[in-house]
Amino acid sequence: PACRSNEPRLLLKTLLDAVWHVPKKADLLYNLLPMFSTRNLMHLGFGRTYFFRTLPLDYPIKVKRDMILRLLSYINDPKQAQNVKAIAIEKIMIPLILSAVRRGNTEILFKQDDSPALRNSGFLTRLMTVIGGPSKTYNDVIDEVKMAIIQLLGSLALTAKEFPALKRAMMPLHRDILLFCHDYLYKGKHGWSLKDAAIKHAGCVTFAAVIDLFDYHDLDTIVSLYTSLVDDHSNEAKALCRQALDILQPLLPSLRPIGPINDPAVLAAFSPTKVEPTVPPTLETAPKWLLHILRAMERDSSAQLSLLLPLLCRHKDVFFPYRPLLASVLAHSLARVSIQASADSRKMIVEVAELLIEWDIAVYESHNANSSAATAAVPGEMPPPAPVATSR
Repeated sequence: PACRSNEPRLLLKTLLDAVWHVPKKADLLYNLLPMFSTRNLMHLGFGRTYFFRTLPLDYPIKVKRDMILRLLSYINDPKQAQNVKAIAIEKIMIPLILSAVRRGNTEILFKQDDSPALRNSGFLTRLMTVIGGPSKTYNDVIDEVKMAIIQLLGSLALTAKEFPALKRAMMPLHRDILLFCHDYLYKGKHGWSLKDAAIKHAGCVTFAAVIDLFDYHDLDTIVSLYTSLVDDHSNEAKALCRQALDILQPLLPSLRPIGPINDPAVLAAFSPTKVEPTVPPTLETAPKWLLHILRAMERDSSAQLSLLLPLLCRHKDVFFPYRPLLASVLAHSLARVSIQASADSRKMIVEVAELLIEWDIAVYESHNANSSAATAAVPGEMPPPAPVATSR
């Protein structure tokens, strides 16, 4: 009967209304999270509204801080169901953190604990201990938990670019975050499997965002990550691969050797100083990442062309200094793409053609400006004599 099927819905709604009056709010919310992991015929839109709107916007910052710290203890508990842990990170922790940061409550949310037993142990310190401790392995961890951790770190890194207070809170742990992203998300160490394409490329997006956040512009690390995204991308994770390349591409002209990321001395000594790019006149002096793009575009692979050609159009200012090396390859790629009859291929052809025309116009205007400046003062011609004042 309809009344019987409506009873669980009314009970769930009553429990959500009672959360405000319960001392241990995080415990009650955690026990209600399995409703997102089961399929049923009940309309639970009010539950999603509560977790995504009411909880982040209406609760005070101190209650939010107590909740995320309590949820960390559940995530660190091996007895808890792993699918519920993933839901706790995605449905509660990430919305609470982002809403607090956007409202200017970052310092209160991430402040260090005042108790003697937990001194210097704020949320970020506990988080890195939970997800990347010395003995932490992910051999028996399901993919949903891995993806939730990737989303949490990626949300923190991308949001910190916009809010300096969050970046200041993350800076004391920049070495731990960089090392975790490199060893787990990128290299797949300690049981972190990279067989799933979505997890692999989502980890690369987070690693790229962390590199950009902390200005770790190391030549070998970024070029290795960049070339792996170009070579190993898949159609099912093309959007993630495109997002990671968009983060890394502006960093490439200012790369410099820093050292291996797993060396503590290197991480302690690096600074965000950048080097101005130089224009490579020939293939012998071109940077490694540009040579890799040229080789990838010369291959007969429509999938790589559909990834690289829009990349060049989106970052045309970055690639403009290397126009002499790219123009012929782009023109040849247009002929190969024109064989395909899809709407995306036709749009790509138009964008690449516009790119080549814009580059030619920019070169033409630059030459005209230089020639006009050179002819403004003809060499060897004396300037007109100044008038001489005569005395009466």
